[in-house]
Amino acid sequence: MIRTLRWTALALLFCILAACGGGGNPGTNKPPVASFTANPTVQAGIPLAFDGSASSDPDGEPLSFSWEFGDGVRGGAAKIAHIFTEAGTFKVRLTVGDGRGGTNSTEKTVTVTPGPAPSKTVSALALVTDPSGNALSGVSVSAAGGGNATTDASGRASVPGVGMGVPVTLKFSKTGFADQFKVLELPAAAESGYLEARLMPRESAQTLADAAKGGSLTGKQGAKITLPANALVDSGGKLVSGAVQVSLSPVDVGASPEAFPGRFAGVGPTGEQGIIPALRATEGWPRRGYR
Repeated sequence: MIRTLRWTALALLFCILAACGGGGNPGTNKPPVASFTANPTVQAGIPLAFDGSASSDPDGEPLSFSWEFGDGVRGGAAKIAHIFTEAGTFKVRLTVGDGRGGTNSTEKTVTVTPGPAPSKTVSALALVTDPSGNALSGVSVSAAGGGNATTDASGRASVPGVGMGVPVTLKFSKTGFADQFKVLELPAAAESGYLEARLMPRESAQTLADAAKGGSLTGKQGAKITLPANALVDSGGKLVSGAVQVSLSPVDVGASPEAFPGRFAGVGPTGEQGIIPALRATEGWPRRGYR
């Protein structure tokens, strides 16, 4: 009798576990659904807001967001704004991840119309140095919508095709240094232009053991980055796994504002423009399938 009751109890427990899903597989993870809204047209130089907050996950998991704007720039928030510097047609992709390996992407096409035409173009002389003031040679300087040049031994480069009467963004790049951006707006009556830029050396790369698992890295001056699991995607929107090299390069904005890796002007998630109130900043530069 006791043995019969024991088997009956075990059978009942098995039925309860099966009905509740206990003791079995937790079920297949359902992928999230990516969705976003944005105006289909915008003028070059004007912020365009993107809203991916309508994206969802059937399992209720929190989502990560990865944007590709089609012009080489990426972003990572539910709501974000972007400025297209040149006219053209761009395919914008949003990829969302649920942290459990599930991802989903959606795309929209944005048509960027030309901004105000410059009254004419001239050459601008750029002087590029390191934080100590030493001239930097071999720096690539390119003007949006214009020409490009490379600095010589004196750190100087003459950049052709810089428009006058309109803001022009110039990018400064050199291997081993953080990219720098400057906005030059020359008066319509100017005959030439001049600007200075200071590039900050990148710190040595550290290794994040597995991007799929996430983790934290700490650099100099208290710089720290924490990546959740499955936070990185490659240029095709696929999750990055395995070791990733990350350089954390801090800069004291108050002590060396010219070396700030970017512009002090910022764009908010809904497109509002303003000044970034920060005394310190860090450039995080991951490598291996992410850019």
